[in-house]
Amino acid sequence: MSVLDRGPGIPAADRLRVTERFFRGANASAAGSGLGLSIAQAALQRFGARLEFAARADGGEAVRVVLPCAGPSGNEPPMPDVEKASSKPRS
Repeated sequence: MSVLDRGPGIPAADRLRVTERFFRGANASAAGSGLGLSIAQAALQRFGARLEFAARADGGEAVRVVLPCAGPSGNEPPMPDVEKASSKPRS
């Protein structure tokens, strides 16, 4: 599942940190505690899944939920029109 938006996007320097608890990027404009993506990532990790974040070529951000493959291939299709950057799972 992918979510695409046309907002300001996430700066490349912040992209790998957006799932850290309480992290708020330098360009954050909306109110919040910095927990939403952290909670989502933790829930997905319990199922062996992960979030991937990427800048869209025409502006904005693409976020993809990647679920583990039950089959032997494990191949994932590329995200269209984006530069891929995966979030790092926390230890």
